[in-house]
Amino acid sequence: MSSYSPALFEFDRDTELTLIEQQLNRRIYALEVSDRWSFGNAPNGGYMAALLAKAGRLALPDHPDPISATTQFIQPAKPARAEIEVRLLRVGGRLSQTTIELQQDGQICAQATVVFSNLMKLKGVSHFQGDRPRLPTLESCQAVTGANASFRDRVDARFFPDCAPFWPGGGSDTMSNAGWIQMADGRPNDALSLLVFADAFPRAVAMRSGKVGWIPTVDMTVQILQTPAEGHVACLFNTRKIHGGILEEQGELWDSEGNLVALCRQSAVPRIPQEAALWADDAADLAASSASKTY
Repeated sequence: MSSYSPALFEFDRDTELTLIEQQLNRRIYALEVSDRWSFGNAPNGGYMAALLAKAGRLALPDHPDPISATTQFIQPAKPARAEIEVRLLRVGGRLSQTTIELQQDGQICAQATVVFSNLMKLKGVSHFQGDRPRLPTLESCQAVTGANASFRDRVDARFFPDCAPFWPGGGSDTMSNAGWIQMADGRPNDALSLLVFADAFPRAVAMRSGKVGWIPTVDMTVQILQTPAEGHVACLFNTRKIHGGILEEQGELWDSEGNLVALCRQSAVPRIPQEAALWADDAADLAASSASKTY
């Protein structure tokens, strides 16, 4: 990734952290959670995961890149002051391991286990086996829209042509979703932006059910394989199974040069009304679970 001035870009300004306490294996940072990366009143999960990882990056200057990040979303953060605590479990030559949590008003909002390295300095065997997806041109894609979502103004996200007809009304035969994305202000891609992109599109299930409101993420794991090239990143998401009102979603992120740069997986709780779930194996049970306001 080329060098740039963080002050120029929204993401960097909205993830600014101040070190307020430092011990041998512990750092605490103060911040203001921004309301500019939200869906409704809740900050986007990718933004939250990137906030946590940025704190780890600051604590580990020799290992600036999260290469595996599992984030649990315990309760929505508010657009207000918060603190992030980084615990350094191990600082090694190639890899460092951490636990990181964000707290507000004495309550844990998000907690992550993150492994860091330096993607530009990794050396060893490299190989890709498999088929690269056929990706449409950017010009043939359609902008992702959504009301009451400040997050949508922060990214340039575009549905692939075969997905766009199913948003927001649904009707697809599959629970699959795909599109191109980059930061709206042209911020260069890095590992932190991939964490944001991994949670930036409507749920894959919505291509079948239609838009059903907020589908809270319980946990998200992102494995970052290499630094992405500049330009838009292709994101391909797929859900194979919903069971007991909890879904799994898996994704692949490919950069503009055709490199597989990240893999991701989520658990989430869909609230799908009965009339939108007639395709489900147990539509009545799924509809009943959608009435719950918590998970």
